[in-house]
Amino acid sequence: MGLRMLTLRRYTAFAEVHERLGATIPKMIRPSGPKNGYRTSPDLETMGGLIVKKPEIHETDPWRRFIQAYLLAKSDPLYLGVALRTHSLYFIGTPHRGANSTVYLETFLSLNPLSSAKAYVSELLPGSRTVREINTEFRNVCGDVHLWSFFEGVTTAGVFVVDKSSAILDLPREHIQYLPADHRRLCKFATPDDPTYTILYQCFLTTVSDIENLGKIHSFTMFSVPNLTNSDISQREAEYRAEMKLISKALDVVEHPRRDLAVLSSKLHQGSCQWLIESEHFQEWLSFGDGHEVRPLELTPERKPSRFLWLSGPPGSGKSVAAGRVIQFLEEHNLDCSYFFFKSNTVAALTRLLLTLAFQMAESSYEARYTCLAMIEKGIVNIEDHPVIWNNLFLGRLFKIPFSQPHFWVIDALDECTSRSLSALIQMFAKMDPAVPLRVFITSRPNIPVELRFREEGITLSELQTGQSESMKDITAYVESRFKLRLDDDDQRNELMSDIVRKSRGIFLWASLIIDRLEKIYSVEDMKNILHQIPSEMIGMYTRILDNIKTSPASPLAKCILEWVVCAPTPLKAEELRKAIQLDIHQTLIARSTASNDIFSEICGNLITVDPEGHVQLMHQTVKEFLTSMDSGLYINSRPVHESHAATCLNHLNGRKFASGPSRRIAPAPNRVDDAAFDEYACANFSYHLLHSHSTSVGLFNLLGAFMNGGILTWIERVAETGKLGPILTVVQNLKPYLAQQLERSPPFDVQYKKVRGWLDDLTRLVTIFGPNLIDSPSSIYLLIPPLCPTSSAIHKTFAKRSRHRVVCDFNEHWDERLSNLFFPSGAKAIASSDQYLAIGLADGTIRVFNESTLENVTTLNHGKPLRQLAFGNISNALSSCSHYTLILWSSKFTQIWSVSVTGAFSICFSPDDTIVYVAVRGDADRTITAFRTDDGSKLESFSTVGYSSDLDSDGNTGGPRRYIPEVVRLSPLLGLAAVAYRSTPVTLFSFGEKGSLKKIATFKKKGSEHLPRPPQVLDVAFSPSVESDLMAVSYQDGNIVTVEIDTWGMMEKSVYKLFAYVLASSPDGRTLAAGDNEGGVCLFVFDTLQLLYRISAVEEIVTRIVFASNSLRVFDIRGRSCNAWEPPVLVRKNAIDDASTDSAEQEEPPTAVPDIFITRPFEFTKAITVMTSAGNDDFIICGREDGSMSVHDLKKGDIVLSVQLHSAGIRHLAWDSHLGVLLSVDYSGRWLAKRFSFPPSGPWAMRDTITDGKTSGPVIQTLIKPGSNPLTALISTPNGEELVLNSNVIASNYSVGACRWMPHPTDPDRLLLLEGRKVQIFSWDSLKRESEASGISVILPAKLSDRPLSNEWQSQPGLSTLTQTYFVQKDLKTEFITLDASHIHPFAKEVIATCTTRILHMKRILKIQRSNVFFLSRNGWICSLSMRDVYDQACRYYTRHFFIPPYWRMAEESVIEVVRERDSVALAYGDGLILFSAFLDGGKKVYFPEEAEHKSGIEGELLHDNVVVQ
Repeated sequence: MGLRMLTLRRYTAFAEVHERLGATIPKMIRPSGPKNGYRTSPDLETMGGLIVKKPEIHETDPWRRFIQAYLLAKSDPLYLGVALRTHSLYFIGTPHRGANSTVYLETFLSLNPLSSAKAYVSELLPGSRTVREINTEFRNVCGDVHLWSFFEGVTTAGVFVVDKSSAILDLPREHIQYLPADHRRLCKFATPDDPTYTILYQCFLTTVSDIENLGKIHSFTMFSVPNLTNSDISQREAEYRAEMKLISKALDVVEHPRRDLAVLSSKLHQGSCQWLIESEHFQEWLSFGDGHEVRPLELTPERKPSRFLWLSGPPGSGKSVAAGRVIQFLEEHNLDCSYFFFKSNTVAALTRLLLTLAFQMAESSYEARYTCLAMIEKGIVNIEDHPVIWNNLFLGRLFKIPFSQPHFWVIDALDECTSRSLSALIQMFAKMDPAVPLRVFITSRPNIPVELRFREEGITLSELQTGQSESMKDITAYVESRFKLRLDDDDQRNELMSDIVRKSRGIFLWASLIIDRLEKIYSVEDMKNILHQIPSEMIGMYTRILDNIKTSPASPLAKCILEWVVCAPTPLKAEELRKAIQLDIHQTLIARSTASNDIFSEICGNLITVDPEGHVQLMHQTVKEFLTSMDSGLYINSRPVHESHAATCLNHLNGRKFASGPSRRIAPAPNRVDDAAFDEYACANFSYHLLHSHSTSVGLFNLLGAFMNGGILTWIERVAETGKLGPILTVVQNLKPYLAQQLERSPPFDVQYKKVRGWLDDLTRLVTIFGPNLIDSPSSIYLLIPPLCPTSSAIHKTFAKRSRHRVVCDFNEHWDERLSNLFFPSGAKAIASSDQYLAIGLADGTIRVFNESTLENVTTLNHGKPLRQLAFGNISNALSSCSHYTLILWSSKFTQIWSVSVTGAFSICFSPDDTIVYVAVRGDADRTITAFRTDDGSKLESFSTVGYSSDLDSDGNTGGPRRYIPEVVRLSPLLGLAAVAYRSTPVTLFSFGEKGSLKKIATFKKKGSEHLPRPPQVLDVAFSPSVESDLMAVSYQDGNIVTVEIDTWGMMEKSVYKLFAYVLASSPDGRTLAAGDNEGGVCLFVFDTLQLLYRISAVEEIVTRIVFASNSLRVFDIRGRSCNAWEPPVLVRKNAIDDASTDSAEQEEPPTAVPDIFITRPFEFTKAITVMTSAGNDDFIICGREDGSMSVHDLKKGDIVLSVQLHSAGIRHLAWDSHLGVLLSVDYSGRWLAKRFSFPPSGPWAMRDTITDGKTSGPVIQTLIKPGSNPLTALISTPNGEELVLNSNVIASNYSVGACRWMPHPTDPDRLLLLEGRKVQIFSWDSLKRESEASGISVILPAKLSDRPLSNEWQSQPGLSTLTQTYFVQKDLKTEFITLDASHIHPFAKEVIATCTTRILHMKRILKIQRSNVFFLSRNGWICSLSMRDVYDQACRYYTRHFFIPPYWRMAEESVIEVVRERDSVALAYGDGLILFSAFLDGGKKVYFPEEAEHKSGIEGELLHDNVVVQ
């Protein structure tokens, strides 16, 4: 039958829509046949579209009632449901404007004996009244539907039945599509492979995708649910807004570029840039690629269209307006479009461009949106490094989405980004898969090397230019639309307009300014005079404007406004500028009209504009250039202006409002400018003005010093409240060169200088160390963080005395860049990191996997043999592990996928798309590199270096090449490079791909070794992953590191550094090179220059492997049996200078003359604290150690008052009885001792005698002492049973076998409880006699936990009849508290009912139950408490958060922590030392559970992740 219209309904799932559509379309699209008792004639198919629009034409059409209801829906609510359900109308070969072929139809009907002439046929002729009425009526009602018009591309009997001009409507939201068929076969297909069928099918899929996208907003819901209420629609809209808000926050997209688009749209008029839209280049760009795109009929066969279209032109020539027109065109045609506008007065990073484009793709595409949400849910969003964003977000995910239609990017003013960013962006484009349906439109000035960069990457680029005759037509049209002058003489009007267009010379901005000025003139003579007096150069016009400003009474105001706007790093808001003027020159602006912001334009002669959102900007970038030139009448000397602005900002920050203390929001006085309007600007930009002032003023430096002594904590709190700590790092970067300038007048030992220098170090560490907790609780900067900082730090010296909290330990004098040290039972041999995980391979064949951020143990894998290499995938978390003979691939969920045999493997890596694993092998010259498919482990062709080794020497007997075995092979699949070095030979560079062959590029010989018979041995090679750097580093046995620049012609030595380095590693961003030297140190260099940034002089073993974290801010090394995690502040400082930095700003920072050298505190692992217990009324802590010794610590002073060697093996358990003064200790071998001690107040601590000792048959699980027992009564439990110790008597039994656990009955001191899953048994303490029935007491769980296994670890407090355990639900990020009432556990009980309370609480583990409070450690390091009463009280609304443990004191394994509630303190074991957090439990902050927090304003809630966004 003839295909007239497609009405789609929502099914239960998107997949079902596709499935049903795939089954329905072949049935609907078939040759014509009988339908409802009549046969559709050929030309009745053509009439279908007209019938849709005007049902009265064909009364018998089956769609009549539906269409009539649709046309009447706008006026009759009865049919509203039909209109809402209609999403798209398809017109296939429809004569919207009539058709001349109607004459043939009338003749055909007259010859058909079964048909009579139809009256409507004559009304289908072009220009007929009926056709006009139909189109007019339909135009008024079609705004809510998508229109698809298809026209025939093949003639029928030599003519087009319906030509293209009649088949299209030229309406908004209309898709126009060419079909490669004649009129009779537009809807008749022989096979599913028919091109016409394929095009229609892809268009249907596009409609389905649009409907699904609308389903997340209200349109789709209304379309699918007739009875939808307004509340349902609001809910769907709220869901969509919530999703986009989450994506916006994760991608840090604060401002949508639609604000800039709105400004440009206001300059568009009818016909603007139509020359661009109709140009052949633009049409070819629209149709780039093959497949389902909507393609125009007229294509030039010999031209190769490109996905990139470049519009270039001089400043002010309307490029941005043209970009806005392109965006408008794409949106009018319902094409997915994302856009970004670079600006001259802001520094936009490449990361900002990519994140903004990704955000808009998520806005317009259902699949893109849920791809982003999935990444956010997994916590793998990286917004700091553009290579990571491009590889993970775009190449790895967004570009793999099967989009139903192409996506368009519009990037305006590309010349405003740095040359480095431009190169990186174009190189990213070069790596894009040609199949990705993306098209990019860019604009820039013609004097930047855009075309050259594209050509270097082999990318075809189509180019258009403004200023040509077509763009001059645009200016003419603009002048005509704006030139509304009261001129009666048309000749005079035309003459003036011609002069304006001619003098503009293609500069749109110039024409716009002239029109603005002429509209204020009221005589013809004045118009002509002004036009002739203004020179064609814009600088003359600027001079005249400034001359007028200088003669104005508001000249001081204008100069002040221009100074602030010109020197501001980002556009000021109108309120900020008003306050800045008031603070600067003590003048308060008034509003002269309802549009109060227009006052800035009035004062500054329209050189200033205020956009709809209140941002004040220069009208054009040339204004800034002119004002800062000596020719300017109001010359702005930037340095003194920056000095003045810096003083204004610092005075504001030193005011009463920023005095150190919790933020107080003070309401402004009536009719006064709110001080808060300037807070944000001063906080963000005071250091920018200091940097650019180049000032050595003592007064300005003293203002900075006063800020460091007073308002800096409030400033830190304000920054943290934004959720981003990047501004703190920006301040550090700006103040470093400013501080260096002060050395011209002040010696480095000056007190003020040293204080400011100390604060720069502290600020960096506040971000790297305390960042997650600072964002979690910004107010913690006042009382919690200062005492936690080292005693020598500026923040501790200045502010710690204000807090009652105190940290007692003997190693907190200086900052420690070692965040953690992971210690293993066997040697660490391999290491790898991804964006989520850190994996370490051990000599015992196991792989330990940790969370890369928190260093929590995730899982342990068993490779089976000693590990040699590990590697994570580039876009996935797949893990490859390799021993000497075996290669194993693990999935992202750490299940084994396959295992294959290899020989002598010593290097592995993944291909960029993770489809191949490359293995470099030693011992087989024929297979230097072997490749395996990741899906099934099948071996691909091997890469061999045989033949190239002939460059070394040859075999004298055979004349052929010797077969050498390589010593070093390093691969970079991302760059397609392999570096190979043999024994005492130069390094050779090869290119490799997927064809199983290596192609030699060049051999690099280090300077000075070209003629040596045996060049120095290559120890390691590292490639810079940055595609724009083309660098590699080589370490030699003679003690040199050399960087080598790689280009098409070979390799060239660039830099040399004297260092004996065994291992090298590059950061993922390619900026930093790490080297492990022969003294156990780790050196960090600028990869590009080999400038030494930092050196960690460790005193432990030599480093064997180094790897960077995915964000390039953390370094991991392995040595011996340990792994160190380092976070040097230099990495954060360096990373803060993003590629957004201007070249001049980068040059202003002086190079570091002497790098920081840090000596870390060594651990004595033989004396590591393994267990702790309180003693002596909580005045002392007893610690058991790894070497079998015991130490007693005074909690008041932190001193060790007694140290005794008790065991020959590490102590595992301690139990103290304060009544008897007895300590029961058990070591790892199972030997136990009961020693009696004297202790205060009866005397000093001293060991008196041994009560009893013994040895168990297996490892000890538990040790308990009955409080106050005499004689000593203790229980020692093992997996095989237990032993009851009664002084020197021991009673053995086997009640507790396996995982059972003992605990004292909380309300009956004479009884013990044995817990095993859902069974509880009662025993007598004195005889270990079972008092309950042998079957035990059953624990009855709530129905919702019927399948939940119970742990045997329960917590209780003596005297409190509650047993508690917790279960963390990872999926929902909730903690379940399961409690038992101990008063119901007695010898005659049959069962005990358990209760469960669920809290949205990210609890890691319970520390102790004391004073009816549950003290616990959260997963982001906070020590918190919750009342036992509130554990099972559903009405409980909050818990108390006391303080957090700094990450560098948190070990990866379970830290040994003891809560000393009597002293409101917590003791923490850190290696071989003890840290006491004194009085930190005294007080705290209420943290409301999420369901309560939303009703509380200003309440800080606990974040559930440790991620910190640093921008």
